Amino acid sequence: MAGKTLSAFVVTGLLFSASAIFPARAQGVRPVRPLDGYVCKKLNITEREAMSANGGGVSIRTAPSTSAPPAALAPSVLLARSPLHVVNGFVEVLRLNGQPGWIEESRVKPFDPTERCVPSIMSNGRPGIG
Repeated sequence: MAGKTLSAFVVTGLLFSASAIFPARAQGVRPVRPLDGYVCKKLNITEREAMSANGGGVSIRTAPSTSAPPAALAPSVLLARSPLHVVNGFVEVLRLNGQPGWIEESRVKPFDPTERCVPSIMSNGRPGIG
């Protein structure tokens, strides 16, 4: 019996020592504050597009024009300027690197009001959803 108690004591001591040497992992990225002037919108894609290897394959462009270079692939949740800013059929959005971008208005649909989505500045300084 004494051997089992000693073993338990040693194991507990080792676990305690290990926790002191290897601190808990840092928390992941988290929202810090709401991002004023933006609202959540959904990417309007078909089921087939959603199943594609490159996601919806919808580009966010550098300017409100089909001839403007693509800047990034659009995420499923968009951070759109509020009030909605539409130029030449393109909606102004905020890319996840903090830069503005433009997406075709037909590719933007309202966010489900029963779901929670708060455009936020994250702990890494980038925009995201809190």
